[in-house]
Amino acid sequence: MTKKLYYTKALLKNELDKCLSCKDKPCQLACPVGCDPNFFIKKAKENDFLSAAKSIREKNPLGEICGLVCPSKFCMQACTRSKMDYPVNIKKIQATILNEVSSENDDVREKRKEKIAIVGAGPAGIGAAVTFVKNGFSCTLFDENEKIGGMINLIPSSRLPIKVIDKEFSSILSLKNLTVKTNEKITNPIILLNKGYDYVVMATGQGQAKELNISGEEYMVDWVKYLKQPNCFLPLKKIAVIGAGNVALDCVNILKMQGVNDIEMFMRRPLYLMRIDKERVMELIEEKVNLHPNMAPVKIEKKGKNFNIVSAKTILKDDELIQTKEESLYEGFDLVINAIGGKSDNQVQHQNIFYAGECKMKASSVVESLADGIQTAYKIMNPLLKKK
Repeated sequence: MTKKLYYTKALLKNELDKCLSCKDKPCQLACPVGCDPNFFIKKAKENDFLSAAKSIREKNPLGEICGLVCPSKFCMQACTRSKMDYPVNIKKIQATILNEVSSENDDVREKRKEKIAIVGAGPAGIGAAVTFVKNGFSCTLFDENEKIGGMINLIPSSRLPIKVIDKEFSSILSLKNLTVKTNEKITNPIILLNKGYDYVVMATGQGQAKELNISGEEYMVDWVKYLKQPNCFLPLKKIAVIGAGNVALDCVNILKMQGVNDIEMFMRRPLYLMRIDKERVMELIEEKVNLHPNMAPVKIEKKGKNFNIVSAKTILKDDELIQTKEESLYEGFDLVINAIGGKSDNQVQHQNIFYAGECKMKASSVVESLADGIQTAYKIMNPLLKKK
């Protein structure tokens, strides 16, 4: 996918001028973290990019990342212009503004005595950590991996360049009152309470792939393994990706970058109910990815060095997907990738242990996980701040 990620100055001005400056700000109301596009677009029009960038970062510590990977279903779908012609491309404006302005951290409030532990340094964990430290709380962020970011690091560079990830994370790592401990796996949050932490936020995400529970499942590779080490599976010619969400899209993007041209996607849902943006569906069609909507794989067969997929047709009836007995056979795949989504670990119940992000809700976008991390931090902080 070779689409330009940022606007040139001329194209940025043209997109800024499309904004109608709606008084009711539907774009802000639709944003999970409450960014105010009305304001930062106004400041960008005035050539005050510093104020525009500060406005974004006050609400979103991963503003440039979200500008590049957010789905259109939030601010852009809510944009008034979407009912007239085309919505303002708020996401791309946001990414372009932050790409032009150096990242700076706001001053933190007076330091408090409470100690917070956060397990999982993905979007939810980062959102919680930044919120805590900016309100004066000492916070330790634990992650089992070498680098913070969680599943953000598995997003293909065609959608999210590594230099953007490094820039955003560098700003977060420089925050006062924040200690980051990587390569440290925490399986039981009670241990952290026993070590003197007052509260624990579990933001471990959905790092395990869901099972399809079908015959021949052992022949598939799950999306976590594939995205972490995609080059281990080369060479590849014909690939099947099972799933129709963002992780499936990321798998396809990586396969394209590897030069694989024969890719087939299988999804239980109709095409118009795919969980990715319509523009990305169009990109898949333009890239000649063979889409199989209303097809639920029921069996994987191994034939020599290759694999076949038996799929059952599904129909949508009264808003419910029903699997029929009508089956089709698809043959000759080098690799079958299970990309239907993830699942999380079991939860420990305790009044001082809170869960945030994907480990407590269905698979979500970066910005939704980030927002839930921020909201979880406030849920813990608000009673404490009132006591002071």
